[in-house]
Amino acid sequence: MDSNPMPLRRLDIDLEHGFARRWNGNDAYATQLYNALSMMFPAGEQNFIDVTREFLPLIEQSGPPALATAVRAFTAQESTHRFVHSRYNETLREQGYRNLVEPLIRFRIRVSRRFAPLSRLAIVIAYEHFTAVLGDGFLRHPQWSEAMDEPLKTVWAWHAAEETEHKSVAFDVYQWAGGTHLRRVFWFCYVSLIFTGDILLQTTALLWRDRALVRFRTWHSAFRLWWGPQGLGRQITPHWLAYLSPRFHPWNHDNRELIDAWRSAYRGRYQVLQETAR
Repeated sequence: MDSNPMPLRRLDIDLEHGFARRWNGNDAYATQLYNALSMMFPAGEQNFIDVTREFLPLIEQSGPPALATAVRAFTAQESTHRFVHSRYNETLREQGYRNLVEPLIRFRIRVSRRFAPLSRLAIVIAYEHFTAVLGDGFLRHPQWSEAMDEPLKTVWAWHAAEETEHKSVAFDVYQWAGGTHLRRVFWFCYVSLIFTGDILLQTTALLWRDRALVRFRTWHSAFRLWWGPQGLGRQITPHWLAYLSPRFHPWNHDNRELIDAWRSAYRGRYQVLQETAR
């Protein structure tokens, strides 16, 4: 079980006054891909909180105290992510963008309530793996964020760091509760398809609204962002394969140095409200 500290933080940012329509280097694709991810987060993160909390009473009764503490810290961090991205998405709505994926996500969450608790948790840890891998890439490759405007650069760096801090919590709950490798891999393959489809749908819709969908510059940017030297696809692929191993654990890929570097670089951009959620 990981002992990495997971404090509750408040960002020193202002989202009330909005941000530019193409806040990521005036690049339509790079902007709308991140916007699409933000639109997916509030409903999804609430589900992560709800599913993981279902296991908390049993962990408190018969599990390791450190795991119960980690679950409370995880849900506290995810709650702040949901709040900040909800405000972010409100600005997108004011700019005229429509969130197509949130109703689909909410529908799938309702359907998933019929599943076994461990299957719902396996879905959560699959999504958590993707967010942790993307967070690692964001912190590892400065060029991913060098063209971003503030305050969104700070928002995405903070989210990446906290996803890295708590990347093993839901996984540790799954292992403690007796989740199997086969169940984990099955739902990971499902989530891989759904996550890819949601990103494609929402990004395409945003680019259409931005009148940038059929421009060569847009898709040149997309190819470079995904398959360039430090591209998203190159970042995701080895970690996707690693997840299939029976011996996989999120901290097999130990990247705590990236969190330390973020804490040092952004120390003046947030306040620690609580060292550990209790």
